[in-house]
Amino acid sequence: MPTSTVTAPSTTGRVLHWACRYDLLVWLLTHGRHRVFREQQVALAHLAPDEVVLDVGCGTGSLAIAAKRQVGETGTVVGVDASPAMIARAAAKAARSNVDVPFRVGVAEALPFPDGHFDAVLSSLMLHHLPRTARKQCAREIRRVLKPGGRVLVVDFAHAQARTGFFAHFHRHGHVDPREVVSLLDEAGLRSIKSGPVGIGTLQFVLAVAERNVQRPDLRARTWLALVLGRALIAGHAGFLALAARGDVPGLLVGGGIVVAVVLKYAVWKHRRCRDHHL
Repeated sequence: MPTSTVTAPSTTGRVLHWACRYDLLVWLLTHGRHRVFREQQVALAHLAPDEVVLDVGCGTGSLAIAAKRQVGETGTVVGVDASPAMIARAAAKAARSNVDVPFRVGVAEALPFPDGHFDAVLSSLMLHHLPRTARKQCAREIRRVLKPGGRVLVVDFAHAQARTGFFAHFHRHGHVDPREVVSLLDEAGLRSIKSGPVGIGTLQFVLAVAERNVQRPDLRARTWLALVLGRALIAGHAGFLALAARGDVPGLLVGGGIVVAVVLKYAVWKHRRCRDHHL
């Protein structure tokens, strides 16, 4: 995936174009702990060697570069951002660091990647730039590009740091409630497994996994099965009464064995259905 400087599709979110000042802003927002912040995110996402990772809203590429060092030479990390200026700076930073990370221009509401492509997706300090509708589209897109069982880590401000003044400028779309993030991801098929404070300012994280798609039997199939079992039990009960009245012990044993086998077969089928549903 080559680095792209093509103009990104339109977005309703806020796009930051001042790439030269962005790293300074991150340094200020993390109280000078920007390196620690990146390493914390890599650890929270449980990135492992050989994995394929996407950084959505990658900015100047610092997190993507840290992620690449974690997944190693055999792993792949791709960064995407709506700002061509950010992408250009990220590509230059990766080249200076001698790290192979391709960067592309794109928006979070329409990620330019195929379905089920990534093991993990990172979203750092990006979601608060999107209005609510775009956040939902972003969550659906993240679910689409994740492999079944893949992970997404969302890190953002729990609330605006100030209502007026310098910091308010960077939270034009309002704060991101962690409970809202959990609900947002859940609606998109991303089940939250862990959340809490990052340990820097008001930053919070949510880690979620992509639910596996399981075909569930429709209502007609389950109704048909219930009718069949019900009729079989009624017929079996009548047969047992007739055999008992004649004193046919061998017949009772054979019939009982058949009933036990059917019940066990149904129990095994039901257990497998429940197990698959929870995977």
